[in-house]
Amino acid sequence: MRTLTTTIIMLMMAITNIFAQDFEPGQVPFNFGESGPSVYLSADLCYFKQRQFMLGWHWGASKKITQSLLVRQHDAADYSDISIMVDTCDVIVKPQCYTHAVGNEILNARAMQYEPTLELDPNKPEKLVIREGDTTRPVFGFLHRRGFIPTNPQDANFNRLIINTDSMGVLTNQVILDNPWPQNALTMFGKSKLSDSANYTFDNHLCRTLYISINLRRLDASAGNQPVLKIELPYTRHNASGGLIQFDSIPVSSASATAIYNNRGRYRKLMVAPAYRNYIVITKNMIPANSEDITISGFFRCNNDSTYHNFFLQPQLPFGGNLEANKIDSLGIRITYLGNAPIAIDWVRIETPHARRVFWSEIK
Repeated sequence: MRTLTTTIIMLMMAITNIFAQDFEPGQVPFNFGESGPSVYLSADLCYFKQRQFMLGWHWGASKKITQSLLVRQHDAADYSDISIMVDTCDVIVKPQCYTHAVGNEILNARAMQYEPTLELDPNKPEKLVIREGDTTRPVFGFLHRRGFIPTNPQDANFNRLIINTDSMGVLTNQVILDNPWPQNALTMFGKSKLSDSANYTFDNHLCRTLYISINLRRLDASAGNQPVLKIELPYTRHNASGGLIQFDSIPVSSASATAIYNNRGRYRKLMVAPAYRNYIVITKNMIPANSEDITISGFFRCNNDSTYHNFFLQPQLPFGGNLEANKIDSLGIRITYLGNAPIAIDWVRIETPHARRVFWSEIK
């Protein structure tokens, strides 16, 4: 009887653990019409192989000129009429709402996700690093880290940085993650002088407002409200002094966590931050016990209100363009471990409100 009970408990724990860690989006198949096949992207299938040199249109062009010039590539949206297609052409399929970079389409989900377990070469961070057993294939990480990185792909925390002062050599009040690479990839796309009617686009899609989010779990069941992590976002400005990002909103510590749409985990809601707050503290009671994942975020504005918010990000520049004075050109992430609980960090992300909705599958 005791053996049977133990087996049932272990099975329940295994099921719970699998559910808690599987929040990555799955691949969407290609559907070839109502009666056609449904396939996933694969280099082994003929649909996705380039067989010859391709002469094609960027967009537009009629069927007649396509045939006359022996063009072999044609764009198509998922609503294109088959009558305009040429049989000898390979079709480049675009989403129904493809983009010119400023709309509500999925392709405009601007974000940078940094992987704490990716051990980049500080002297050549752009060098591709493939971690054996890691199927998520991250490319952005931190140049400074402290903690334990599991090596066994079967470990439930294989894709997490484990922080524990008892056994992992991490000291209380020590910086565990710093210097994310790259720090200068997010810019405020477009011109800041657009009319007020463009405010929604700027704030939701073009990086005038952003979240800093961290996904983590706690590895014990002890109670308490002690501080565990401190998050700061150092920035530099071109031809001006830098500083720390001031937060508009910080995570609520007292209320229960909230379920993310479509069963994508749990998160903590936000509240208005005290004036001039330039850090976030995550306490023990904000992280569920016993390895349940949660996403915790802070929200900030880069709207050039330097008193209560922050300076503009640099605009997106053409090759060879010059940086603009006084604007943020580098946005870092610094996370300090304050002790009081063993934790495991899955990922850290800077994201627009639009990207956040896409990651949470609210936009399809």
